[in-house]
Amino acid sequence: MFVTEETKDSLLVPELGTVLSVATANKTSLNLDSAALAELGKVFGDYQSSYNAAVTEKGTLKSVVATKNANKKAAKALVAKYAKTWRANPAIPNSLLDALLMPNHNTQGSSTPPTTPQFLPMEVSIAGVVTLKWQRNGNNNTTIFNVETAESLAGPWTFLDSTTKTKLDYSGTPGTQVCFRVVAKRNGQTSSYSVPITLWGGGNGAALKVAA
Repeated sequence: MFVTEETKDSLLVPELGTVLSVATANKTSLNLDSAALAELGKVFGDYQSSYNAAVTEKGTLKSVVATKNANKKAAKALVAKYAKTWRANPAIPNSLLDALLMPNHNTQGSSTPPTTPQFLPMEVSIAGVVTLKWQRNGNNNTTIFNVETAESLAGPWTFLDSTTKTKLDYSGTPGTQVCFRVVAKRNGQTSSYSVPITLWGGGNGAALKVAA
């Protein structure tokens, strides 16, 4: 690769050094005067200095992040230690545990029941594919969302699909009413069903927008 095409800093820096060295040794053949060589040296030197500074800063940042992560781990371990002690003490009220942002005596921390998801406006593509969207509503990334459909809000409801994401594509028949509801599941526990929405029909309709 020619120096004029090089994009990788770690290779361009020494290549420019080579250009300056060869140009200086052959200044007569290249018709370069002292001013031209000085310009090359300054521009190349400024670039090398800024590259060296960036490398140093990157190394410093990496060290800072590693220190931050180590301190984060230590902080979480310590707060978990106290949380275990305080939650085991019945004399400490749940209101105080709430203030400390810790699970109550009667909950299991990450094993708390999933919360009810809430539908967001649907999107319809030019091809007619409808994208159902809902809010995670505090549920973590391991939560499974089951989507069900029905011909009317009265049911019966049938399973459509499940996902850990907060959206699902649906290809139906435009003009034929279909209803949707979603429920969150995690650690063997299930949330209540979302408020159902209706597509291509009356009742509790859902907003639609055309995807760009």
